[in-house]
Amino acid sequence: MNPARAKNLLLCGALVAAVLIGLAVPLSHFLQGVSSQRADSAGAARAQAQAVARLVASHPETWSAHADLLREVLRTGAATDAPPRMESRRLLAPDGRTIVDTGTWPAAPRLAQVAVVEVDGRVVARVEHMVGLRPLIRGSVPFALAGLAAAVLVFTLLRRLLLHAVQSALTALKAEVQRAEAALAEKAAIEQELRRQSTQERLLEALAAASNTARTPGEAMSQCLRQLCEYTGWQIGHAALVEFDGEHAVTRLDFWHRPAGVRYDRFIEENGRHRHDVANGNFVGRVLRTGAPVWIAELSGSQGATRAAQFASIGVRTGMAFPILRGRDPIGFFEFLSEAALEPDAELTALVQRASGYVGSVAERVEAADQIRRLNQDLERRVAERTAHSERAGALLAARGRDAAVLGEMTGVLQVAEHLEEAGRLVARYLPVALHGTLAGALYLMRASRDSLERLSAWGDTAFPASFPPAHCWGMRRGQPHGSLDGAVPLECAHVAATDAPGGTLCVPLIAQGESLGLLEIVYIEPGDADTRAERLAAAKRVSEQLSLALANVRLRESLREQSIRDPLTGLHNRRYLEESLSRELARSARDGQPLAVFMLDVDHFKRYNDAHGHDAGDAALRELGRELRKCARGSDIVCRYGGEEFVVVLVDADGAAAGAWSERLMQNVRALEVRLGNRVLPPITVSMGLALFPQHADDPAALLHAADEALYEAKRDGRDRLRVVRVQPGTLSVPEPAAA
Repeated sequence: MNPARAKNLLLCGALVAAVLIGLAVPLSHFLQGVSSQRADSAGAARAQAQAVARLVASHPETWSAHADLLREVLRTGAATDAPPRMESRRLLAPDGRTIVDTGTWPAAPRLAQVAVVEVDGRVVARVEHMVGLRPLIRGSVPFALAGLAAAVLVFTLLRRLLLHAVQSALTALKAEVQRAEAALAEKAAIEQELRRQSTQERLLEALAAASNTARTPGEAMSQCLRQLCEYTGWQIGHAALVEFDGEHAVTRLDFWHRPAGVRYDRFIEENGRHRHDVANGNFVGRVLRTGAPVWIAELSGSQGATRAAQFASIGVRTGMAFPILRGRDPIGFFEFLSEAALEPDAELTALVQRASGYVGSVAERVEAADQIRRLNQDLERRVAERTAHSERAGALLAARGRDAAVLGEMTGVLQVAEHLEEAGRLVARYLPVALHGTLAGALYLMRASRDSLERLSAWGDTAFPASFPPAHCWGMRRGQPHGSLDGAVPLECAHVAATDAPGGTLCVPLIAQGESLGLLEIVYIEPGDADTRAERLAAAKRVSEQLSLALANVRLRESLREQSIRDPLTGLHNRRYLEESLSRELARSARDGQPLAVFMLDVDHFKRYNDAHGHDAGDAALRELGRELRKCARGSDIVCRYGGEEFVVVLVDADGAAAGAWSERLMQNVRALEVRLGNRVLPPITVSMGLALFPQHADDPAALLHAADEALYEAKRDGRDRLRVVRVQPGTLSVPEPAAA
């Protein structure tokens, strides 16, 4: 290690030690202050959260309206010595809304603490403390100045004490190193000469072995080039075979040898497969024209260097080139470039000429063998192509037969599918087999509004969008298959997600009887040739034709069934559906031993409502009521329009208490309904309800509905807008307290 470097290392070590000592004092003070403030703020936040929780428990409905009391709670535990702008305390609702706050939002940097206000396991608010750290930072400034003074003192002492001791040792060591270097240099010169002589002998043996073992001129060139570059140490070595094209020689096979790194990459890239001007060119052109070696000591100043600008850009000065001869005709060249200005070297010239002779002899020897080998390879290729074509044609016919069988089976099962969801599951099971070679796929159906395509089913690991507008697909816009079966398409659909499938994607519209039903999107695993892509497109078209007709039939059956059991005004099930479903639900409840509740309800004074506001207003009120009933009911419950303004609701697995609570919630929601007719807000509506329970009040559908109807009339007689429950004794009614309006 030299003295300067040792001195710098010691200075760096002293500086690091001084900096660590200087930072320790203010940093320790700052971290302790932050920890203390965090603990104080967290404790205050928890205490205030508990106080707010007690206030909420005492005033569950109106606690948030006590703003002054909440502010006093938030001020509890506030630091008395903190400036007003250094601390902020807020009480936030669960949705992020600020209920009350005190203080001012501190400037950065700041420390935040949050405590959750829980009442009966439910989060009702959050207490948030925000404390500014600027006073603590200002308080750390004296400690920082003290640390700086300590760091300067430590650095000065280390610098004076350590450097003086090391400087004396390095001076003595430098003298010893100089004497050792002189002795080693003399020894190295002797050893280098011995190695050069030995290396030259091994090089000649390696060049001869390369010519004897190489099977092609290119192999001989690469081996000889590597041996010569390793021996001479030139920066760039280049060996090439050329083909003559009039006045130019075109490189058809070349090899480069250079040191590791990217310095020469662009130069080699620009000179690979190069065209050399033989008639008027120089350097390599002169070698190919004359068949004699060329040595140029200064390439940048030579009039014969056609690549002078390129040589100058990489710092190359000296170059030499040697022809590779086959007989007397040049067939290539060796080219060596160096950054140093070198003089002609007789020893190197002789070595390269011998290597070029070796390559030329190999070229003559293998030329005939190469020609025979190329003819044999061409014949074998043609035979293999004919065989592969025949095998592929047979496999294609077999695959078409299998696909037709799978497609026929899929069409058959789709004909008996009960609804579109079942059809989607069947399609996802059959299409991966019918469309072999696919990675993934998805089936989309057009919504009745014609503004969106919704995913019905999908297969594979590709993520397909749940829905998208038809305008995002070029196949839907053009009404014909669109996509890329080779992974590259200039007009990509907006809905197609990025995948790793090199086979590309295909969007096939589903059209039946002139109507667009949906879209079939297919993602292929592997790319294929033109025949494979054409077969895939034909198979996709066959599948889309069968699938379109099958899905149209399923949709038609589902539409007819839906129309037979749905009320068109409210969208609820009708009386026919109730008659079919209630018996089934009663049997299930009896089998499982579970209760069941049946409500009969209607709109109070509905005839008067129609007479006062018109039938359109009555229809609007019924639509809003139907929407509210769907919202309040569960997926397993039954909600039907029984007739006129009467509705029936069947709650499964619901006893009297649960049914009473549900009815109370429904009546409150109905009272709060806002019924609109155009821009006019109509008066609110109320409902009367009768409740019958299974098995307490009846055990068959007709008796249960009759009992609920009697309870409904009792609710009307008692003043409407209320619930009445069938009494336990036949022919009488009772009203449980929890369900009273």
